[in-house]
Amino acid sequence: MVGATCLVLGVATLAAQTESETPTPSIFPLGPEWVSMLPAPPALAPTTDGSYLYVPLRNGLLAAVFVGDGVLQWIVEQASDFRPTVAGQSLFVAEGSQVRALWAASGTERWRLDFHAPVSSPVLWREGWLIVGLENGDLLAYDGRDGRPLWSQRLAATALSPTIDGDRLFAPQADGHVAALDLITGDLIWERQLGGTPAPISAFGDRVYLGTTDNFLYAIDRIDGRIRWRWRTGADVIGAPVVTDEAVYFVSLDNQLRALALRTGVQLWKRDLPTRPVGGPIQLAHVLLMPGRAPTLHAFYLDTGEPAGQIGGSTELAAPPIVIRGDRMDDVEFVLLTGEGELQAYASAEPSPLVALAALGSTPGRRFVPPLIPGLPTLPGHAGPARLAPLDPLPGTLLGLGGVVRAPAPY
Repeated sequence: MVGATCLVLGVATLAAQTESETPTPSIFPLGPEWVSMLPAPPALAPTTDGSYLYVPLRNGLLAAVFVGDGVLQWIVEQASDFRPTVAGQSLFVAEGSQVRALWAASGTERWRLDFHAPVSSPVLWREGWLIVGLENGDLLAYDGRDGRPLWSQRLAATALSPTIDGDRLFAPQADGHVAALDLITGDLIWERQLGGTPAPISAFGDRVYLGTTDNFLYAIDRIDGRIRWRWRTGADVIGAPVVTDEAVYFVSLDNQLRALALRTGVQLWKRDLPTRPVGGPIQLAHVLLMPGRAPTLHAFYLDTGEPAGQIGGSTELAAPPIVIRGDRMDDVEFVLLTGEGELQAYASAEPSPLVALAALGSTPGRRFVPPLIPGLPTLPGHAGPARLAPLDPLPGTLLGLGGVVRAPAPY
């Protein structure tokens, strides 16, 4: 678990930029946007469509929050075994041996799928394809609009988080196999046995990249499944690697962040992490954020691995940062979720003079706490769309913005 309540820009980073005529690009400075409190602590990591956050809460609840101001839009009774999957106007939630398609605008049910075995990984949606993996090894494809079945394939073992790239579906499995399937037909193209349980896959160009519990990061040929190169680490690789035109970036449980050349696997740089990582790196423009077990998020430059700054505090986070925007250095936005259910949004701020900043005692502005305990009616999540239609006025109680105060000026 990690923590964050304030922003701290390292003095060493500032000194390095002062000495250089061309400072390395950075996401800093960042400014707080808003702070909001959920009606219950989170149960799983949220997902986002860029406009709303969908957060599974304890006690079998699911909430939607507007990312522009942190105001709660709706809350329904809906338990989930994995983080939800958002797809246009739909939200897919897996619980036990069932997947439900909900209206993203209201949280009410559109349709559902029932299976003969429990769902084994988060539901995957891409351009209309809905992919569901089961604990018995079945991998199934559906039309994401109406749940119409398209094909099924039995894998060698339990299906883990699959990845779609072009016309292919890549499926890691619990026994160390990685399979490539034709996305249209479900036919098996190739299957490769690796030495450990695979982590999530990142596809890029003509290769797929993934780490395993045998302490290797693999680059595998997309066409025939050959291992193009592999890199040994000192511990298990965790999380999906970040892949760019030049390099692949990944972390392992020996507390190392590494950058390898994309085509050859030659190590470009490595960085000792100040804390044990809890997942893969998260890219924000030219910076990698590294969530760890200490109460600080550390940022590193993509090109050199040098520290770019840190976000630190004392409140434990329930999930890695949720990126809303992250392509441009001057236009990033992300949200942090604490274990207590507080959402903290940060975004790019206007550059300020390069002086060291002291740690803030608390987040600027007043904390927004929706009056939901008790008061806001909970909508039934399994009752079907009833009289609701997509983009109809939202049910429930509309919450005002009076409690949300933005910082008067970014620092």
